[in-house]
Amino acid sequence: MRGRPFVAVECPTAPRSARQVARRIERIVRRLAPAVGLDPGGVRVRVLGAEAMLDLGRRHLGKTEPTDVLSFPDDARGGDVALCWPVIVAQAPGAPLEELARLCVHGLCHLAGYDHATASQGRAMLRKERALLRRIGVPDVPRPYGRLLRPPP
Repeated sequence: MRGRPFVAVECPTAPRSARQVARRIERIVRRLAPAVGLDPGGVRVRVLGAEAMLDLGRRHLGKTEPTDVLSFPDDARGGDVALCWPVIVAQAPGAPLEELARLCVHGLCHLAGYDHATASQGRAMLRKERALLRRIGVPDVPRPYGRLLRPPP
């Protein structure tokens, strides 16, 4: 089954066009979720402001600052991805929609069971992310766990 993902832009400092952002996310999820074994209809994506993201991160992961993306897998349906627009803009002020796409892909990979807690997991996740980003024409950028692709000296 290939349903439509749920996408909501709930950021008080709404990006350029909330509708444009929601459409971009929906296209990404519809195209890439099946590539990681997910039904797009089982994926919920919310674009949040910093306060809402901090609240989610604090409640579920003990975070003390808002993060760019959080994923909450749900085996029964896929799961939820939360994206923080102010953090996205701060990380990529010149290309926030590309960063939004990268983080959406990262969140989808987490929903599909990929992780980067260990070096081998990180390598597998990075390979998958890069392959997915190529499919949608978005350039990859170095990630904090990107050093995992190179073996230690």
